[in-house]
Amino acid sequence: MQTIFWLGYCVLCGIIVFEGMVLQELLDQALSHKRLYTRRVSRREVIGLPTGTRVPEFYGALLNSTRALNRSWFKGNETVLVFVAPHDTSLPGYRQLSTAVHALWHRLEEHVYMVCSGNQRECRQLASSHSISGCTEHDIPMLLDQGGSIARAFRIQTTPVAVELDEDGFIKRYGVPVAGSVDTP
Repeated sequence: MQTIFWLGYCVLCGIIVFEGMVLQELLDQALSHKRLYTRRVSRREVIGLPTGTRVPEFYGALLNSTRALNRSWFKGNETVLVFVAPHDTSLPGYRQLSTAVHALWHRLEEHVYMVCSGNQRECRQLASSHSISGCTEHDIPMLLDQGGSIARAFRIQTTPVAVELDEDGFIKRYGVPVAGSVDTP
């Protein structure tokens, strides 16, 4: 009888140790998954086209408008394109997005455009959830990039990323949008 007791006890201990190992593995996977989505954007991820490159040819429809824009629209003014994606809004860069875009909007005398890689509904929801004091969601022009072709043309790999363009239509720099500027990591 005592042998059966000890045998059952050992089996139970083995099961508990095995469950502990499985739980530890699941926790390790969950934490590494969380780090993937909460880490700061690295320099390698932000860098797109080289600085000084002519803005690639693209075509994008404006949200809440029948107008469409292409690269020639941006010549003559220093401009910032802020690339956003509705499915990435839990990333750290989105916490200060409203403040950053507001400051850029006023510094560049309204030459800031958001480029949203989602459908119209998702992009409208993103614009309203990041309402900008002093500007309405309709004041900040938003280009729809439903197929991601604009982001691919600029080699955007993560969001939010700002691309600063000079007056002549060349890329000045890439970076994370922060209060009033584009922070190059």
